[in-house]
Amino acid sequence: LNFTQTSIKLNSMDLLSRGFNAVLGGERGTEGDRDETTAGVVEKLCLRLTTSTLIQDRRDAMRALRSLSQSEEDYRVEVGAQALSHIVSCLEERDPELCQLTLEAILGLIGTPGRSELNLTFSEIVLKQTEVVGRIVEVSTGGDIHRQLAGIRVIRALTHNARERVQECLLSSPGAMSHLMDLLDTQDIVRNEVLLVLSGVCLDNPQIQKLIAFESGFDRLLGIIETEGCLSGGVISQDCLQICLSLLSSNSSNQSIFREGPYTVSLRGILLDATVSDTTRGWDQDRTQNALLTLKLIRVLCSPDNPLSASQQARASFRRGGLLAPLFNLMLSGTVPADLLTETILTVAEVIWGQSQSQEELSRAEMPSSGAQSKLAIETLLVCMLNDKQAQQMRLACLYALQGYLVSNLANQQDLLSTLLPSSSDTDTPAPTTGRLLLAGLFGRDPVTCWCSSVLLVSALESREAREELLRVQLSTGRGQGSLVAMICQKVRDQMLEPLKQSGLLCLLSVWVHNCPTGAAILLRDQHFTDH
Repeated sequence: LNFTQTSIKLNSMDLLSRGFNAVLGGERGTEGDRDETTAGVVEKLCLRLTTSTLIQDRRDAMRALRSLSQSEEDYRVEVGAQALSHIVSCLEERDPELCQLTLEAILGLIGTPGRSELNLTFSEIVLKQTEVVGRIVEVSTGGDIHRQLAGIRVIRALTHNARERVQECLLSSPGAMSHLMDLLDTQDIVRNEVLLVLSGVCLDNPQIQKLIAFESGFDRLLGIIETEGCLSGGVISQDCLQICLSLLSSNSSNQSIFREGPYTVSLRGILLDATVSDTTRGWDQDRTQNALLTLKLIRVLCSPDNPLSASQQARASFRRGGLLAPLFNLMLSGTVPADLLTETILTVAEVIWGQSQSQEELSRAEMPSSGAQSKLAIETLLVCMLNDKQAQQMRLACLYALQGYLVSNLANQQDLLSTLLPSSSDTDTPAPTTGRLLLAGLFGRDPVTCWCSSVLLVSALESREAREELLRVQLSTGRGQGSLVAMICQKVRDQMLEPLKQSGLLCLLSVWVHNCPTGAAILLRDQHFTDH
């Protein structure tokens, strides 16, 4: 829909000429005098705009300039060169109609598709005065929807052409961000334009990010997502999630606001929407993208790049807020696209990292099954990691989740190592299978499987007792029983061993013998290994 008021149709140059004649009086010259006529028309309109005392005359002049700014390039160039500074000065007027015409004229000069060089040049002229952006926001906050749309679209075009300068202007204008945020509470069509503006102005600017957060930005954005139907909200939910992600990335102040606020409940609602078993909805592109953004939003709060205390607080908040159950359900549902499943597994890894209670909840999670016996989530992750038919990105995500399950949890580490040892009881339990799978991966043909198995075992060797325990593992060989460490040493000496396998096994040996005299002694007794 075109909400601008148009009084001159541009269907033909003749009709345009007659319109200007009505405004300026007199006749246009011939086509051969076009350049001079163009400059003369713009010059007369500028004179009328700046000297007329009647507001209606000024409106007519601005209306003509607006039409010229939206017409052929030679007219746009003349308007930009001669009249743009005069047009911008009219933003100080209190007449609502004149302000709307002014905004539409500016938009015609800086927001025309396919004219990037002209748009950039004219945007620089508009932004010479720092207070102009604040004035545009102020003009847009009141009045009817047409003026609001015109003002927001001007700011959006300016942000696209000169984002850093617009950010400076917003920070220099008291109340500009507050007025801009208030427009989120207006009609949907205006709100949607404001979302596009916010997604641009908050990029790489911590000060504006803080201002948006202080103006109840998270409440408003998450409220819009809920109103639009969470993941089914299409591009509107996507814009809101992207803005939230920009507000939180590398911004410790905003992360603190989010952690301490009631926003975990909103994230839980979005995840619950993701786990709804509605076959008629499925996973179209928009739903998948919105789910991915939600998971990235969770990950940015508990990222290893954050200070340890901040990440641990976020993880504890997620556990208290009930995020674990829908996360686990999404991971184990078996119906999500591969890229979304990979991101979900990575999110699970970072949410449970170093949190014993969360790790315990994962150990109890089960794959949904119609049979009598369900499969534990940990076993499913291990099988996926060792399966060379799976995508490598998926396998590494499973390794990361299993590391998150083991890190700083000596009990879980001991449980894993115990499956490597022979057991005289509990033969029906699946625990020994875990150990056999790991050992098979360690000495299998696939380099990625060997490397993943080595790294996972490294994660279980945090304590000296665990390293000593692993020395008890014996393997059957053609010549009887052999220790695991001796078998690994023999494998490393193989000249034909792939580099990835060799690096994984050497990594395992390095961690294993560290602060473990018994293991170090075994290595030193193997002369062939030390020579190698």
